[in-house]
Amino acid sequence: MNNNLSLEKNKVKIPCWKFGTDNEKLIKLVLLGEKRATTSLFSEYENDNEPLPKVGDRSIILHDDNSTACLIETEKVIITEFANVTKEMAFIEGEGDKSLEYYKEEHTRIFKLIDPNFNYKTKIVFEVFKVIE
Repeated sequence: MNNNLSLEKNKVKIPCWKFGTDNEKLIKLVLLGEKRATTSLFSEYENDNEPLPKVGDRSIILHDDNSTACLIETEKVIITEFANVTKEMAFIEGEGDKSLEYYKEEHTRIFKLIDPNFNYKTKIVFEVFKVIE
C-alpha cells in the first residue's frame, strides 16, 4: 500500500511504498527475481481512499530507511476472493517455499492482524509486477 509518499523522477511523481511486514526480506526476494507479486486487502484501498493499481502503474519500493530499493511496473491486477488464489499465484508471490499452503497460512495471519473479520471470502488485490530499475 502507498504510504502517501512520492518521489519526482523525470518530472513525474511516482508513489512510494513499503511491504507491510518483513520489508527488507521481501525487497531482497524482489531484487533476486523471486518475488514478482504482492497481495493487499481490497478494503485497504477503500479505507485509505486510494486508487486500485492498474496495468502500467509504476511505483517505488522503499527500504526501511526510506531509500529507494527499486522501481516497479504493474503488469497484471487480479481482484478476487482470497479463496480463489491459485498455486501459480502463490508461486510468483515468491515467499517461503512458494506453495499455496504457505501463502494462505502466512497471508491469513497477516490479514487477520489488519482485519479481524478476514476470511476466505474477503476480497484481495493481487498485483503482478516487474522490476524496471
